[in-house]
Amino acid sequence: MSKENVELVRRVMEAFNDRDLRTAADALDQDVDWDSAVFIDEPAIHGRAAVLERWERILSTFPFVHENMQFVEAGDDVCVLADLRALGSGSGVELVRPVGYALTVIAGFIIRVRLYRSHAEALRAVGLEE
Repeated sequence: MSKENVELVRRVMEAFNDRDLRTAADALDQDVDWDSAVFIDEPAIHGRAAVLERWERILSTFPFVHENMQFVEAGDDVCVLADLRALGSGSGVELVRPVGYALTVIAGFIIRVRLYRSHAEALRAVGLEE
């Protein structure tokens, strides 16, 4: 199932980058657990609708994309190692920094997402080392 999990996550990340947020959200479990607190000062959220609302709100003020994406499977988990490229909508300041996601996929849906400040942290979260 791991290849299917990687392909599912790849499609989600590509849809997100293309701003096809509804398609990206369709792969999330209805009760998905999403924690991106390391980047934004907000608590973890639960549920597909809450994630979609957060995406829309953040992208309206802090548009970003993921570049140079690598996908690493680890059983039910998939790590996405990428560079986040953002442009401050008010300041015009560009930011490029590495990010890592650890996503858990069960029965064809993403049930948990954790965001990390580095590739190594994301890999460690699923029991792998960089």
